[in-house]
Amino acid sequence: MVSGPARWLILAAGFFGMGVITLSITYILQVQNALQRRDSGVMKLTTTAGRPPTGIELLETYAELGCRAELGELFREWRNWSNAVLYSHAAHPVLAYFRSVSANIDWPTAAEVALDAASLLLAFVDEKNIGQAALLHRDGSRLAAVMARIFEVELKDAPAVTPAAVAVLRDRLSVAGYPLKSEKDAAEVFAKLRSDYAGRLAALAKHVGAATAELLPD
Repeated sequence: MVSGPARWLILAAGFFGMGVITLSITYILQVQNALQRRDSGVMKLTTTAGRPPTGIELLETYAELGCRAELGELFREWRNWSNAVLYSHAAHPVLAYFRSVSANIDWPTAAEVALDAASLLLAFVDEKNIGQAALLHRDGSRLAAVMARIFEVELKDAPAVTPAAVAVLRDRLSVAGYPLKSEKDAAEVFAKLRSDYAGRLAALAKHVGAATAELLPD
């Protein structure tokens, strides 16, 4: 039988061992919960934003299904998603490298698709209820900026939006039934909005080995 100082050493080792096991299990559960919250949002885009997913197709889907009135709630959900991902991935940067269940889209791609949809609405659509889109743009852009700084990725300017692309986007929005603003300065506004996040998210996608979001499908 162990006695004297050795007994206390064994007891201490037992307590420390239990502590390590408890901390490990807690960390694993935190990782699982963070990934579940992140990927639940990502998976929704696989059925609403097309393949490859784009912001314009997300808006078209909501218009086609008669859900335009629910866009505010959609952008609110993605604003909450952006803040949740920012909190979890800034605290545990390793989470950024966990791939999504879907092979077609990952978290930087999903963030850019949602932000593109918000930017399209803000720049081109003549709607009064765009507050949630503006708030998503702010929080989503912050997510892109903070994560790019954490991973020190090589930043690139957002891809230029050509006049031809603007014309296609406006035409598709009009066909979907969205009332359009006048063309004056709309393209510049859209390019400015995208410059706040597109380059950073593209760099993050490349860094974690994910596909880069497209503004228009090929």
